Amino acid sequence: QIKICKNIKKILYEKFYEYPVSKGPGFGFWSPVWKVWVFFIKGMVPVQERWLANLLSRHLNGRRYSKKSFSITKQRKDGYLDVELKLALINELNNLKGNIYKKTNLKKYIKESNEAWKSWKSNNNWNPIDLPDEIENLILDYVKTKSIWWVKSACLVRESLNKGISMEKSKIKKNLGKITRLWFKAEQRRQLDYLKNGPFFSKDELFFVSEIFCHWIKICQIKKINFPSFKNKWDLKLLILSLDRIKKNSPSIKMDWKINSLEQNLLQTAMINPIGTFSGIKNSILTQRIFSEIGLAFMDGFSYLNPIYFIAFAERITDGYIDQYLWYDCSQKILFPKWIKPSDKEINPYFINKFQNIIEKQKEIENFSENHSLRIGKIEFGESSDICDLILMEKTLRKILNYSLISYICSKNNVNVVFKDMFELNSMGILRGLQFGGFLIQIYYFVFDLMILGIKNSLQLFRNKVNDFSKKGSNLFTYYNRYISKTIFIISPSEFCHTEYLTIKMSFKIPLSMGSINFSVILDNKGLYQTSNKNISLGFCGFSIFFIESFKLIRDIK
Repeated sequence: QIKICKNIKKILYEKFYEYPVSKGPGFGFWSPVWKVWVFFIKGMVPVQERWLANLLSRHLNGRRYSKKSFSITKQRKDGYLDVELKLALINELNNLKGNIYKKTNLKKYIKESNEAWKSWKSNNNWNPIDLPDEIENLILDYVKTKSIWWVKSACLVRESLNKGISMEKSKIKKNLGKITRLWFKAEQRRQLDYLKNGPFFSKDELFFVSEIFCHWIKICQIKKINFPSFKNKWDLKLLILSLDRIKKNSPSIKMDWKINSLEQNLLQTAMINPIGTFSGIKNSILTQRIFSEIGLAFMDGFSYLNPIYFIAFAERITDGYIDQYLWYDCSQKILFPKWIKPSDKEINPYFINKFQNIIEKQKEIENFSENHSLRIGKIEFGESSDICDLILMEKTLRKILNYSLISYICSKNNVNVVFKDMFELNSMGILRGLQFGGFLIQIYYFVFDLMILGIKNSLQLFRNKVNDFSKKGSNLFTYYNRYISKTIFIISPSEFCHTEYLTIKMSFKIPLSMGSINFSVILDNKGLYQTSNKNISLGFCGFSIFFIESFKLIRDIK
């Protein structure tokens, strides 16, 4: 009825408001307005009747109270153990000997227990003021029992998610927050252990790593990457590329519209005024050594977690330009050899096809037998970049980079990483969220390559004199290719026994302070001739490579 009244009123007053208002009451037509009031009273009369009837019954008979049935919600079900633990704490406080603690102090002790729990969650020290030892011990026991339940519940939910059991979004979101807090606790412990007991590498290891890298640079005659001049033609193109990349890689999480508008304004000013942005980048590289905090959150993939880093926008512009400049100069000076992937010169599908052709060449070799065997292996560096020592990284970068760039890059890695009320100072490891983090990881794993291959074999791989399988040589590897942290290799067919083959596995001289490697043989002569191994697979560069039992057929024909 109210809706009908409003519609009639709109129709009536539509023409009345178009022209200047004339003198007199209304617009001179009273019957439609009267109709509106009639409709209004028709609706109000039954409401008033009901209200009067209820009022009289309340006065004469009194109120009737009905017992409400409270449904147990999931939030209450999760909080029951917490309530029970608090009740147990209160009972223990009340049952202390002599009952010397008054009930007025009970609220204070419960408040202290909440503060203790908050400090445990944020991994901070709890410092109570003017608390007796007995009560402090009781609160610590309460926090310990609650923390065990909290960790167990987080692990159980994560296990059920891995099994594929369906859950509500709110529960998954809470579990993600718990897992992130547990990861931060472990990371803080690791960083504090490094600050107390580090650095973990010895002087001999430092000398060995820097010497092998320096020797490689001298042999290949690689020149240093100088400080950017900001005067060349390609500098503007590099800036545009870096700004485009920042625009595309902005986080998909819904942010505040004010922050988004500020970022858009900064992008526009950077594009319109490139000279001003160049001067800002130059000043920050030369002078800025203290940086703002980096936010961290995880994107849940249920079976894995992907970290998302939130960096200040002005700093992202500088980092993006440095990243583009380093990769451009490296490609010009050929710092990274051909076996390092991904690269602009050889896309991944072409590289996989090339590897397939190399394997097929083995079919044409007459000496291929059990004694002259083919061994294809895989090396995984895992997450060795998280153990990377920044002092070691700085000394390796001195061979190829300008000092101002090195100090900026290393100090950028040494920042506070924040999640809600938790924070940790990154003193060890490469931050992957930084735009030039990929360049640092490739440099770090390139040192691994040089230690595994040796200078002699790496030079022969670099000069492309290694794919001739018919020649017998002293070199161990005839093929070697690395994609970020995964490496695939072929060992040359030579006569050596299995015990000697095991010694090769132990001969990789990588210090434990730099990281650990996982070495595995995917394919050898036994795998080829067994009837059970019909398809042997290998995952590399985002592709699945299957080695079908074709060698066995050739052997039978011969």
